Amino acid sequence: MIYLLTQQQAVENLNDLLKKIQENSVSLIELITAMGLALIIGLVIFFVYKFAFVGTVYSYSFNFSLILMLMITTTIILTISSNIVLSLGMVGALSIVRFRSALKDPIDIVYIFWSISVGIAIGSSQYLIATGASIFISLVIIILTLIKVKSKAYLLIINYDYSVDHEIKKVLKSRHIRIKSKYVKNNNVELTVEVKKGNENIFNQVKNINLVNNVSLLAFED
Repeated sequence: MIYLLTQQQAVENLNDLLKKIQENSVSLIELITAMGLALIIGLVIFFVYKFAFVGTVYSYSFNFSLILMLMITTTIILTISSNIVLSLGMVGALSIVRFRSALKDPIDIVYIFWSISVGIAIGSSQYLIATGASIFISLVIIILTLIKVKSKAYLLIINYDYSVDHEIKKVLKSRHIRIKSKYVKNNNVELTVEVKKGNENIFNQVKNINLVNNVSLLAFED
């Protein structure tokens, strides 16, 4: 009799546990919707970052990690909002993990915050905020990137004999080019000027001047 009562209690406890799990868990439709939207917006961030990148070396691994970061953040928020026990366990596990990664460009942290913020919004079922904010942020980044590319500058380094200094200045003045630095030693001059995008052909014009030793055109990144 005691055995049957204990077995009956165990079944009831198991049923209660399953019922609580079902009540606190996220439905399959909600899970698919959240993860699908996270993947789509993650791809948007991926292509926006690739389009707007103007640094020296493009990192595919960092860009790819933005998608995973967004999806993982979404998973964490879904877990926290559906099961308090699992959320406490996950917070405890993450508290002992130390993350360290050197960012090559300060703008990278903006994309990290973007991914995390959207993941939190999606995990909280704020789909409109996540989608609308991502579209708006993408447009702002694309517009500012196009403006930056249009105003892109180069550094033109000219090494020449001082006797043709007047001729060099005449060429630069006709193009409204700003001088960045000028170094003179004996009769040798090293001149560094800023050349706006569209005036790159001045390289050949300066190179053809007599007594110009060498000319270098470098991409200038801030």
